[in-house]
Amino acid sequence: MAIATRKGSGLVDALTVATNGLIADGSYTRSLMRWGIQSEALGRSESNPPGLPKF
Repeated sequence: MAIATRKGSGLVDALTVATNGLIADGSYTRSLMRWGIQSEALGRSESNPPGLPKF
């Protein structure tokens, strides 16, 4: 899963925190279950995790 923002918008950290909140309260899993893709679930949200290029 990815969330894209305009570079320098200042939203990166807020979106990471918000996504981790959705993971923690179960909303993320319920959404994935609705579409039958819960096997794709991530355990936590990260900003520019290792392995992805930084632009």
